[in-house]
Amino acid sequence: MQFNLYSQYYDLIYNSKDYSSEAKNVFDKIGKPSPKLLELGSGSGGHAAVFSELGCSITGLDLSVSMVALANEKKIPNFIAQQANIEHFELNDLYDATISMFHVISYLTENESVLNCLKSVYRHLKPGGVFIFDFWFAPAVYYLGFEHRIKTFENNQIKVTRESSTILDINKNVGNVSFDILVESKEDQNHTQRIVEQHTMRFFSIPEIQNFAAQTGFEVVEFFDLHSSAQPSLKTWAITVKLLKI
Repeated sequence: MQFNLYSQYYDLIYNSKDYSSEAKNVFDKIGKPSPKLLELGSGSGGHAAVFSELGCSITGLDLSVSMVALANEKKIPNFIAQQANIEHFELNDLYDATISMFHVISYLTENESVLNCLKSVYRHLKPGGVFIFDFWFAPAVYYLGFEHRIKTFENNQIKVTRESSTILDINKNVGNVSFDILVESKEDQNHTQRIVEQHTMRFFSIPEIQNFAAQTGFEVVEFFDLHSSAQPSLKTWAITVKLLKI
């Protein structure tokens, strides 16, 4: 998935996201001081900035050229982003841990894509390295359902109104999310921009993730709620898994 024009307004839309606590909780699960990290779907560098403060060195991969540029413009210490497909990449380096947050893995809607990603991660981990990622949790998605949402975000220059709606495909365990985004300039009322995007997101069950891990040489260490470390429940829309390279 490439965010393209959406990346111009990404930081404004997710200004309230708690990158700090999420990154710190993942850092605690890594369990190693000053780890060398590989981040899949590094976006605009929100999590990387926190990992950098925690003493990590981070290589970020993102499919979107504009997101990579946005992240690198921030000049986050010990972080560099590059454009790559998280299914197939070769970096000629090994890492203590690979992380993927904000449901990036849920963009991999085919079994082959998930397996390719895990195989690529496995090749780039040191022995005993871990892969920590979050994903949409199928039981909770079906239990809670999707909502039609309209949200507004603004700063001194622009106002962004984002409308989202989702169509569920139960045969593929995916939600087809439509974003209709209106950007209005506060300096020029005649200057507006509309962006329409489609995001297809897959949701997974615990047995599915366990099966993918077994096929690619990983051992499942634990599943948990990223924000509370509690066990997954029907009210946990997204859960996190820690895999160990064995």
